[in-house]
Parts: sequence; C-alpha cells; structure tokens
Amino acid sequence: MKNPVSAIIDYFNLDEVDAMGVSWGGYFVIRAAAYEKRIKNVVCYDFFYDGLNTFLKDFSKDTRNHIRQLL
Repeated sequence: MKNPVSAIIDYFNLDEVDAMGVSWGGYFVIRAAAYEKRIKNVVCYDFFYDGLNTFLKDFSKDTRNHIRQLL
C-alpha cells in the first residue's frame, strides 16, 4: 500500500514537488519528505517537533507523565 503523499504525486505524474504544511501538517510534511524522495523542498509553518506533545497538550502534567511512562 502506498502512502497518501506518494499516491497523490503518482496520480499527477510528477517527478519533483515542493510541499508545505501548517500546524500539525508542518510536522507531517517533514516526515513525508523523509520517505518520499520526489519532495525536493519543504515549507513548514508553526510545525511541531513531537507529535506526541500535540496529542498530550490538553492533559494534566501528571497524566502526560503517566502516558509517557506507559509508552
């Protein structure tokens, strides 16, 4: 199964693309570029270094620490 970014690039029959992501998309666009070699340039606005931080941001500090320990 192809990843979604590769499928879109294939659909449009492109050899090189630039990609841009905003917010959590800024995190994912960097990951997409790591796996899809046809992405030549990346622009990321307000990107997250850690997707887990995004998921845990609304939890209390104790709950965040407990989830991190479980992982």
